[in-house]
Amino acid sequence: SSALPVGAALGYVLGGILGSTVGWRMAFFIVGVPGFILAAIVWRMGDPRKKSDIEKFAFGEAMAVLRKTKPYIWAVLGYCAYTFVVGGVAHWIPSYLQRTFALSELSANTLFGGIAVGSGLVGTLAGGWLGDYLNKKTPGGHFDVGGFTLFLVLFNHRQFKSFYRLAGLHSVFLFLIHEPYQCGLDRINPPSV
Repeated sequence: SSALPVGAALGYVLGGILGSTVGWRMAFFIVGVPGFILAAIVWRMGDPRKKSDIEKFAFGEAMAVLRKTKPYIWAVLGYCAYTFVVGGVAHWIPSYLQRTFALSELSANTLFGGIAVGSGLVGTLAGGWLGDYLNKKTPGGHFDVGGFTLFLVLFNHRQFKSFYRLAGLHSVFLFLIHEPYQCGLDRINPPSV
């Protein structure tokens, strides 16, 4: 599951390079064409499972079970807040770098993307390990990772050296939550869902 943060971060690097060389409008077309080709290929693929192996899924029944599972509801609400934070960080950090430290669009996106690639990979892997470790100690340990890491990502640095040094560390803490929450949600859902 480290593909999500690493892939998104590589998008910033590629977007910064394309945006500075061909402009942001053309960058959308360049990255969109492979997406459409891949979508067409996947669309034509069949389901590899036999029809007899596919269980009938009653959506309404599953939703009724999930509505009664309070840890699931709280975890989803927490994950929504996390997604809001990550989206804000991903949207505003390159602009922050440009305005505060006078970096070019290419430099800001490459710097942020590079930090996010490394910290996304390290944070996701470390978060998975930490979540498994904490879950052995106490039930719900996967969710404990998110509780303390979100407080560690709040920062406002005006000095470039302190920003650069701490941004990777903050990003690792931000990505620590991803894998444990996925495992935690899988474990609290009833098997029937």
